Amino acid sequence: MAAPAHNMKYRYLGDSGLLVSTLSFGSWVSFSNQIGFDQAYEILVHAYKHGVNFFDNAEVYAEGQSEVIMGQCIQRGIDEGVWTREDLVEMLSNGFDERVEKTRKLEEVAKEIGASNLKALEFIDKITPEIREKVDAIVQFVPQLLPTPDPNLVRIRSKFT
Repeated sequence: MAAPAHNMKYRYLGDSGLLVSTLSFGSWVSFSNQIGFDQAYEILVHAYKHGVNFFDNAEVYAEGQSEVIMGQCIQRGIDEGVWTREDLVEMLSNGFDERVEKTRKLEEVAKEIGASNLKALEFIDKITPEIREKVDAIVQFVPQLLPTPDPNLVRIRSKFT
């Protein structure tokens, strides 16, 4: 099926390398009690067919039901040929291996310190000589002071402002 033409604009999401639509589809007040599954699916398909590729969801939206419903909608779209798994995975795969590796390292740290929540941990990469050099340069940086303005010039300028 040929994709319909759309005029969606895209931007990079921070420095992630992901090109996302300027319009996002947020589900925080849309799913569960507000609208049902069929209507949520129709809206999601409509957004996707018009170029939206930025779908916002979180475990706290509708007490977790938002994620469940969006997942079911995604599966239905795959089953009905609206999109393929590869269409969606491509959007999510950039940097995935690196995130998996960092998560593994965090799990090791969590076990070591007895933490049960990985989200509560901050991960700091090893300080290499290159990183140390950059940190030292920042610490040693002293901004130059601006010269004190001529009092006569200040007085003249104040007359015209």
